[in-house]
Amino acid sequence: TNIIVLVWLAIRSPQHRWPVTLIVTSTLAVRGLYTLETTGVIEYALPLDTLAIGFASLIYAVALFVLRLFNPVAMARLTLMEQLSDGMLVLDSQGRVVRLNPAAERIFALPVRQVQGKLIWELLPAYPSVSQTVASGTEIELTLATGEETGHYQLVVSLLNDWWGQEAGRLLLLRNVTGQKRDHAQLLEQQRALAILRERELLARELQYNLGVIYFNLGRLDEAEAIFHVLLRQDEAEFRKSCFDLAAIALKRGKRVEAIEFLEKARPVDPGRADLEIGLVYLD
Repeated sequence: TNIIVLVWLAIRSPQHRWPVTLIVTSTLAVRGLYTLETTGVIEYALPLDTLAIGFASLIYAVALFVLRLFNPVAMARLTLMEQLSDGMLVLDSQGRVVRLNPAAERIFALPVRQVQGKLIWELLPAYPSVSQTVASGTEIELTLATGEETGHYQLVVSLLNDWWGQEAGRLLLLRNVTGQKRDHAQLLEQQRALAILRERELLARELQYNLGVIYFNLGRLDEAEAIFHVLLRQDEAEFRKSCFDLAAIALKRGKRVEAIEFLEKARPVDPGRADLEIGLVYLD
């Protein structure tokens, strides 16, 4: 039973394979020596069972303390990789997948056995080729189609270096950004719709302003005045120029003070024109 558990651990966790190999080898060796001694196949002056126990204890000590079989950091990394919501793949130096987490299985909709050993380009055609230099932290936007669904993903590449600083493999983090892309597209569409609505409103008000000018030229001062006042209330910043027209209406009615007040309000639009028309009012 113990051997079965250890084999399962070695399969599930590659970093534990060396200590598991030592423990299983020592266990089988001790049992083999004990069997040979009890059956009388070999005879030795020293008690083999004592030597075997001492040898097994030494191997267990090496596995536990030197190779850190129960290293909490390694266990934490394994747990994080298994529970991470983003897909994670570990590549060897040749670009083959040697490890992936459950989230990556769900993304590719393939079991582990069909993914492990494959070249990354078979899974991600958009992944940079061997001839391309990829720096650690590189981000790549790509699209994946699994069945009838198409998702947008952000791929983050991290280089894995050995003790000598040479690249031994790569760690790929595959983050689903489909929801973010959809929300961004909806936001852009809303902004576009608002921009179109604003443009239409300005166009309608500009047409309304032109109608007010026409009424003024026709001598229909009351209708023109009403239009200009409405435009000022709706969008004073855009239609402050209407103050020039209201000043002209006031002058036609002989209201010079009111005309000067409207011209002062129109000054930010065209200071030179406002000064000129105020001067003409005083000269009149």
